Amino acid sequence: GVYNVQNDRVWAISRAEADRQGAIHQKAKFPTKAMVWLGVCTQGLTELVIIDHGTMNAEKYINEVLHIALMSGNRMLGDD
Repeated sequence: GVYNVQNDRVWAISRAEADRQGAIHQKAKFPTKAMVWLGVCTQGLTELVIIDHGTMNAEKYINEVLHIALMSGNRMLGDD
């Protein structure tokens, strides 16, 4: 589900009173993200690749994904 902070209201005279009533809401400014790569074909699925740091670019794709995709593809489809 989705959490909408606008749905939770606390009525108070001051900010200090609202905090005493439990109205403190903390939210991570930059939540944890992960990128995944998976190949699918009629013969099955490739190995799942999880890239949990940085953004994807051509160099990272070649170094971290391509060799795993090639090995998984060869295992499923053969070397032909």
